[in-house]
Amino acid sequence: MLSNQEREAIRQLAQNIPALWQASTTTNAQRKEIIRQVIAKITVEVIGNSEQVQITIEWVGGTCTKHSIVRPVAKLTQLSRYNQLCERLKNLTTQGLSPEWH
Repeated sequence: MLSNQEREAIRQLAQNIPALWQASTTTNAQRKEIIRQVIAKITVEVIGNSEQVQITIEWVGGTCTKHSIVRPVAKLTQLSRYNQLCERLKNLTTQGLSPEWH
């Protein structure tokens, strides 16, 4: 178990991580090492075959954070909102609207 003094030292070091990360003297190799010290595991899950991706980061110490990102896809049909986009296009066409090319 850590002593109060050790815990305080860790808190102070943790507060310096953003400054260390952004310092012009910090190399990419050093940034990679910082990441290796604070992240235990990263899980990436693509939702179906869509552009939607769920990322779970397990931090050293046990905390987990979840993030959603959008990835590029090869075809429009892979978009999670593809059916809604098609329906919207049909509605606009029915209203007599068409793309204006300039």
